[in-house]
Amino acid sequence: MKKLGLIFILFFLQLGLGFSSNFDAKMCIAGNELGVSGGNAAQTGGKLDSLALNLAKDKPVVVVGESMGRVNNMAEQLKALGYNVKTYSPRNFRSVYPNVNKLDMEANRSWLRYWSLEKNANVIDIGLDLSPTRTFRSPFYKMESQSLYNNWNYQNVFQFDPGF
Repeated sequence: MKKLGLIFILFFLQLGLGFSSNFDAKMCIAGNELGVSGGNAAQTGGKLDSLALNLAKDKPVVVVGESMGRVNNMAEQLKALGYNVKTYSPRNFRSVYPNVNKLDMEANRSWLRYWSLEKNANVIDIGLDLSPTRTFRSPFYKMESQSLYNNWNYQNVFQFDPGF
């Protein structure tokens, strides 16, 4: 698993997308080897029931991760268990890889800041999309990770590998 994570890091750097100095490169290693500062220990193997034991149903839940299909899939599973789940769904998304619109990035960051810092939501971080068809790392997930773990040092983050 570590070798696969290092391959993604090298690929990411080769694209010229590099990490900022305060980004923890270990975020690119999936599963229980996430090794990020802050947050709660990773759950692995898609055991949603064990994750749900740690979440209060009286707080909103935000799902972040790479690939909105994965994020939405996780959100639907949590909603089915009775959680008030929030996912980012922009109205006017203008970005097309590799051209990221700064307004899109700031809107995403503002949304995450609102739900995490102002509403004190539990954040479920499902990590990177490690599917073989994924050809680039998401700059939006990179920003979400940096904001939660480095900039804000947000403590209500649960790292969870859903297995998809």
